[in-house]
Amino acid sequence: MPIYKNKKLIHVAIPKTGSTSIYHIFKDKLNNNDDLKIIIIGNTPKRLGHLTLKQIPLYHKDIDINNYKIFSIVRNPYDRFYSIYKHMKNLNNRLIYTNIIDVNNLDFNEWLVKIERLGNISNDTYTDDVNSFFISQFEYLQINNKIE
Repeated sequence: MPIYKNKKLIHVAIPKTGSTSIYHIFKDKLNNNDDLKIIIIGNTPKRLGHLTLKQIPLYHKDIDINNYKIFSIVRNPYDRFYSIYKHMKNLNNRLIYTNIIDVNNLDFNEWLVKIERLGNISNDTYTDDVNSFFISQFEYLQINNKIE
């Protein structure tokens, strides 16, 4: 979730919606004036690339979102989940995803059933990159149960 302070612009980066491409374009066009805060979870540094709109004040106390233009990209949920599945399948051996679901032994439909059993993932504080995939697009953009 880059914050471009010199342009008063926030990109709410929903996973698997082209966020990395947008980040790289804006990073070059806006003179690298972006803020991707790093926090420590356990002993691991994490880049806060996928914060929800309501999480921003928790990690960026100097930011008043009312003074910023905010934008995001949303994607067809079915396409987005298939992209998450392919992403997890391609990177399963290198990342922590095996702790969630061993995607290598599942086809897409079986994986969806397993994901459904995880339940609704919603959090007010950042936990890890895996959870960010399963937060609904609405949740990324809402405050007080509506999109502001």
